[in-house]
Amino acid sequence: MTTQTFDNRGIRFEYPTGWQVAEEHAEGELVVTVSSGETAFWSLSLYFERPDARELIDSAITTFSELYEEVDGYEVAGQKLFKLDALGRDLEFVCLELINTAWLRATLTDRFTALVLAQFTDQEQETVAPILRRITQSLSAEHSHDPFQQWFAPES
Repeated sequence: MTTQTFDNRGIRFEYPTGWQVAEEHAEGELVVTVSSGETAFWSLSLYFERPDARELIDSAITTFSELYEEVDGYEVAGQKLFKLDALGRDLEFVCLELINTAWLRATLTDRFTALVLAQFTDQEQETVAPILRRITQSLSAEHSHDPFQQWFAPES
């Protein structure tokens, strides 16, 4: 598998060639999403007000529970984001008669709280899950770089 590198505003990760990347930002928040072109995607959300990582995961679980009739969740230990310990939850739910899996990972850094959401169907698990795992493992940030300032600095 050939890869490309996302390297913008001090955030860097590897993703498969041919997958689509989209960036969105709002006040105090940046979201970068990589999509397979099918149903699988990986999304990194950075919150510059640094909310509690557990609150972000709990909020995401609540959203899934509101959207889908039955959501099963499992705590996952030993997770890392940006080489820091991260909270982890795996969710399973049914959508369009397919079993879906969502991985939630969150950690607090000195500059932001990061939340990764990766999602795929059971039919994609064998091929896509390892790719999504590699994207997460490749994630890094320049500590001297402040992505918030670059995006939201006033025009000169």
